Amino acid sequence: MTEIHLMTAEHTYWKETISFAERCSWKAGSYLAKKMQENEFNEWERVCAVCVNGKVAGFSTFTGRDELSEQYDFTPFIGFVFIDEQYRGRRLSERMIQSIISYAKELGYNEVYIMSGEIGLYEKYGFIKLGDYETIYGSIDQLFVQSIERPNQDLELLSHLDKLHTTELGVVRIKRNLSLDTEDVVEWCKDKIRSEYAIITRRGKNWYVNVDDIVITVNAHSYTIITVHRGRQ
Repeated sequence: MTEIHLMTAEHTYWKETISFAERCSWKAGSYLAKKMQENEFNEWERVCAVCVNGKVAGFSTFTGRDELSEQYDFTPFIGFVFIDEQYRGRRLSERMIQSIISYAKELGYNEVYIMSGEIGLYEKYGFIKLGDYETIYGSIDQLFVQSIERPNQDLELLSHLDKLHTTELGVVRIKRNLSLDTEDVVEWCKDKIRSEYAIITRRGKNWYVNVDDIVITVNAHSYTIITVHRGRQ
């Protein structure tokens, strides 16, 4: 079982996350552990922990500032995104990010930012690169932003789920691809598309819905579910 926790210092997993951060393979982990030990967070800032079967498997933060130079006024930031090596490939960092974005929306923010040296990673999660910016350390790093509201094309698919359907061959194909044991494949797909973790994009004539390590392909004109397969589009 996977759980996402947005924590303050009183949370059950706070101390365990400190211990995990101290011993993790990423050198920034020890810096985060120190910040947590000293509780250097304001009342709305959070440390996010992802737990698998009751054990901390990764962390991230949601704060007003990150490593961006103080000459810029962008806020708020997702930072310190890390997943332990044995748990990678399960899209856990994506789930943490989506949980933080949901929380940011509750606070009234219209966008969230990430600074990272990763190439092509955060774009998969819906972030757009704003450019290269100076950090508080005097170095240069990439700044990414994501609008909290889903793009119009995402809303278009979500608002027309009643039109979703597939063919008899589509049902057979989807069940075979996923070894799926369900009577109603269309309703199963609708539930996946409604998930807060679903990333919906349109390219050409199709929608592609990435969620829970599967890709649902939907024709954008007829709303036919063409196929569902494991992996990432």
